[in-house]
Amino acid sequence: MIIDNIISLLEERERIATETQDNWYDGIEHCNQELVNLFASNISDGITFLNETCSASQFVWLSEIIEDIIEISHSKAFLDAYKTLSIKYAEETSRYNIKSFIDDAESNL
Repeated sequence: MIIDNIISLLEERERIATETQDNWYDGIEHCNQELVNLFASNISDGITFLNETCSASQFVWLSEIIEDIIEISHSKAFLDAYKTLSIKYAEETSRYNIKSFIDDAESNL
């Protein structure tokens, strides 16, 4: 299952942010592209991750790539699962303006 890979990549993305203050562009791009590919090619496992595993910090990191995932997958179900998390993690949604990322992703459906 891809969930272990997703978690590992999200941990790597967070490590890059912490250690480089988001100044390592190639590392960020690598993590984000790997995540987009994983989610887009395994929508059902991705939805399972969102519904059962995704933490608040992981939800925030995914906001960077939600539009890309939806642009490739055109999965309304995936976006709906992510939108459900925006309610669960309302504080993070407000703090990081994640609603705007969701709106942008919706325009790709």
